[in-house]
Amino acid sequence: MFSIMTPKIISKAIKEELKNARENHGESFHSDHEAHSVLQEELEEAQEALDNAKEAFNKAWHGIRYKEDNFINLIHIREGAFNAAAEAIQICAVIDKWLGSGKI
Repeated sequence: MFSIMTPKIISKAIKEELKNARENHGESFHSDHEAHSVLQEELEEAQEALDNAKEAFNKAWHGIRYKEDNFINLIHIREGAFNAAAEAIQICAVIDKWLGSGKI
């Protein structure tokens, strides 16, 4: 469960990401094919970030079992989670841009 402020913070981040995407890459997508490709890329990047977090999580279990230092594993889990969150915000912005393109 997250705090009551979290959805507001995420929504603001999505709006900022959408604004940035429109300023740097145009107001709308040129086609559904373009939008689909951009969305696919963002989904793949989010999955990669989660995969990295999961790999570090598995290494942390090894560290727990063998009483090894887990500092770097915890840093990598957090980094993967942070990157996944950032990618999720980009995914939402891409969808909002696609929905606003009038191409659907």
